[in-house]
Amino acid sequence: MLCEYGCGREAIYYFPTVKKGCCSSHFSKCPEKRKKFSGKNNPMFKKDAWNKGKTQIYSQETLEKIRKARKTKGKTYEEIYGEEKAIELKSKRKKHFSEIRKGKDPWNKNKKGVYSKDSIKKMRKSSTYNIDDYKRKHKEFYNIEKPRINNEGKLEVRCKECNNWFQPTRIQITERIRCLKTKYKNSNSFLFCSNECSNQSEYFNRKVNPVELSKFKKYSSMVHKLTRKTVKEYGNKIPNLVLRGNKHGYELDHKFSIYDGFKNNILPEIISRYNNLQIIPTKENRSKKSNSVISYQELIGGLKC
Repeated sequence: MLCEYGCGREAIYYFPTVKKGCCSSHFSKCPEKRKKFSGKNNPMFKKDAWNKGKTQIYSQETLEKIRKARKTKGKTYEEIYGEEKAIELKSKRKKHFSEIRKGKDPWNKNKKGVYSKDSIKKMRKSSTYNIDDYKRKHKEFYNIEKPRINNEGKLEVRCKECNNWFQPTRIQITERIRCLKTKYKNSNSFLFCSNECSNQSEYFNRKVNPVELSKFKKYSSMVHKLTRKTVKEYGNKIPNLVLRGNKHGYELDHKFSIYDGFKNNILPEIISRYNNLQIIPTKENRSKKSNSVISYQELIGGLKC
């Protein structure tokens, strides 16, 4: 991509506002632009500024706006507008820039050595948070996890399982903050110092034995296979079976769930019987998850029917 300001050099920067690539960090630094606006070519050549020697040019209202803009310099969106308004403005800004960049490669794609060592150090330093940054920008994370800085200047938090201090990775911190800002506050985003602690913890909801998981998949597929046969043979004995499907918003459900049948070593033939099947709304089935609506005694009692 070449510079779109006329110098013919390779474009290193992209200005999303005007949708143009440039060889320099500002269009005025482009050699061609400098030629056009240097010396007598400059429209302001030997001309005084329009407000030179003038007083009381701006109204009181305009002066207040200028002063207000200066007061907000260096402050975050949250400090200026509040948390709710800041989230709204940031999402709008994100959508705006994503639309501008759509279908275009970033200016530094497949390029190496673009940044100097000093620039890389500055970027790393600016992207590193200290305790005050977490306290100001991520109050909920700071209040719940209560991080500290160790002797090496690194951030530490306590493990959810063993309660020991450790250094979390950037991904762990980011995921924890993301989950605290959403409705998934009680998900498996808790901070653990090791895989052993996460596997032992009751808070880690992905603690599944791989062997048991493969057995459950086999059991579940067998139940579903037998359930399809049951529906074909005894569909007339299942109330409201015609409502099943996306059109009416109903689904076929096992009263004594497949998961509970697996835990209690119940034969797939029993779980897939027609008296263990019911038609319920899709939303209700999703919220029900792997819970059973009847007891084991009721399931066994239904076998006599």
